[in-house]
Amino acid sequence: MLSPIATVDTIDPHLHRYFHKLGYFLVDQTKIFGSAKSAMYYCTLNNTRDLKFVLDGDIFGALDWTKEPQTDLYELYKQRAQQLRDKYDYVILRWSGGADSTNMVQAFLENNIRPDEIQTCTMEAPGYAPEDGMHVEQRENFHLIKNNVERLGVKMTTVNTADFYEHGFDDPDWQFTASSPRTNSFSKFMQMYEMNHYKSIALKYTNPVVVDGLEKPQITNINGEMVAYFIDNQQMITTFTQNFDPKDTAFGIKKERFYVTGDLPELTLKQTHIVADYMQTRKDMKRRLELGYDTSGFPEETYSEMIIRLLYHKTWKNSFFSIGKEEKKQNVIGSKTIFGYRDYWLWTLPEHDIRKQKVQLGYKRYATLIDKSWFNNGDPGDDTVGVISDFYKLGKKWN
Repeated sequence: MLSPIATVDTIDPHLHRYFHKLGYFLVDQTKIFGSAKSAMYYCTLNNTRDLKFVLDGDIFGALDWTKEPQTDLYELYKQRAQQLRDKYDYVILRWSGGADSTNMVQAFLENNIRPDEIQTCTMEAPGYAPEDGMHVEQRENFHLIKNNVERLGVKMTTVNTADFYEHGFDDPDWQFTASSPRTNSFSKFMQMYEMNHYKSIALKYTNPVVVDGLEKPQITNINGEMVAYFIDNQQMITTFTQNFDPKDTAFGIKKERFYVTGDLPELTLKQTHIVADYMQTRKDMKRRLELGYDTSGFPEETYSEMIIRLLYHKTWKNSFFSIGKEEKKQNVIGSKTIFGYRDYWLWTLPEHDIRKQKVQLGYKRYATLIDKSWFNNGDPGDDTVGVISDFYKLGKKWN
């Protein structure tokens, strides 16, 4: 995991296309890595800063980003749902209960496009209390999709991540395979591959897929112009597998983003122009964003709340989607990124708990192997800096 998966000159073309779709990290314009931390480790050893996030770069790089598609946004959501249904013979939608994944699920169900399964995650382990928030959004928001789920008879599957904490962090290099520093994010993606249900799907079906509701447009200011870009900590689905056997569950079940995809780039372009047009009317937002890539802390609303209201207005209900989040933020230990509120139960376990010890060892290992310049504020507790893609000019002035 600490070495390149391949180089752009030697990789199999079919794998390269899949890596483009999944997203990967490119060092010195030639070396392909599956995780940011493994790429940063290589950069540390080789004293280079040439690191870029690539996400369908061959497709998005060829588009004219100045032209907004004329197709209605909700028609594009429908087209994307149908595209996925037509392409794959077993479709799993990963539903967290949040705005992005709820809108994704409704794009299928409201249009009578039936997925094979909707997957949710829960956490049931010693030391974990329900109020710690792993599935508060699912519990409070299920009524938004309940009628459609029952009407179409869609299977609901729950992945309990508790078992993963018993063995999933045995390898002290686990952080180098993770797309998120938080254990709940890593475990919910990885636990499904341990389950017999999904192992059988990988073997039974020719072309199964798990779809995530990723992710919102990112826009910033470059020399007075609005530009769009992709950033890894918003868009990466999960770790690469280095076993490319179709019978291996982690590779046999393909991965897709619902929103950002080279298969329907018009969806990303449409969302991006809707957000950019609104931002041009909000000087407070532009002042904040032109300071860098920080998209939080707006005076009236957060960047995410603004985007959700613009892009998911048929499913967005603020009182539903914000339940529990504000008070849970107070549980983030020391306000550090790696201590997400859904991991609060873990960090408050006694120091002798073996689950906590194994997780801590992973944090200590990557903190010593990666140069501190790759961490936000030079602090491993604040996670690694975001790795960005190329910039795409929108043809709109910032001021």
